[in-house]
Amino acid sequence: FYMMAHFSKLLPRDSVRIGLQSLSQPDARDVYVAAFVTPDNNVVLQLLNRLEEAANVEIDDDIVGQIQYQLPPESM
Repeated sequence: FYMMAHFSKLLPRDSVRIGLQSLSQPDARDVYVAAFVTPDNNVVLQLLNRLEEAANVEIDDDIVGQIQYQLPPESM
């Protein structure tokens, strides 16, 4: 229940899942990513780290640029 509430918190009704290209590093094999566009044309990324250690994530976007983030172990 809590995971579903957390997952849908930032996704208003009528959001649409979009495709993305994931170039995972070997140590990020258990990091899952989903991307959505909201009705207000915002992009929402949801990442799930199933590893027992932190995972470094790099996101490249044509508009925003590059974002680097470290996902804590076993986090969403």
